[in-house]
Amino acid sequence: ENSANMAAPHVGPAQSNTNNARSIVQCKKCKKRCYEDIEDSILSSEPLSTVHIFKDGRRCVRCQHSVDVHERMIDPDTIKQLFTDAKTKGDIKDIVKRIRYLGHCADSQQRRLFINMLKDSVGYGRDTSYVWMAIVWKNNFLTAEQKLQFIQTLDAEFDVQWNLTNEQGLNIIHMLCHNDNICDKDSSILLLKFFMSD
Repeated sequence: ENSANMAAPHVGPAQSNTNNARSIVQCKKCKKRCYEDIEDSILSSEPLSTVHIFKDGRRCVRCQHSVDVHERMIDPDTIKQLFTDAKTKGDIKDIVKRIRYLGHCADSQQRRLFINMLKDSVGYGRDTSYVWMAIVWKNNFLTAEQKLQFIQTLDAEFDVQWNLTNEQGLNIIHMLCHNDNICDKDSSILLLKFFMSD
């Protein structure tokens, strides 16, 4: 599905100014968020110097620093909100739509791999690193069947690298087998059966 023409979903916190931005351009020198981009994602092949905030492609009109000290990134608050909503609302269609929107680019393979770049370093800290880890984490919001549906849908929609680990060195299989402080028993059994048959 081509996400270039889709209506911009609400991807960030309601109070955020970047709630529809695919990416932001931030200065690494002064940490200023110089531009909110609703067109180009972090997978864009367009050089950063083509963004209109760079006068003659060199100096930022917002912070006056060189294009070389700027980077394109996803707003960390947007990633945190994605993880929170995945974990608490159980709306897989909305989560997939937002991931597609944030990872829009011309290369279909890059779009399918984009989910592996969505790493959370603010919301859950050492508990989870990737969105599928946030989904399986023990909570009172999603049933075992909802967690399974989430994982099955992500597996069908994206090329998820299930072996990626969190900061504790655990991948999703470790989390399912670890103990019921991480994932409840019913969810662990359902999900392990899915991975064994996949």
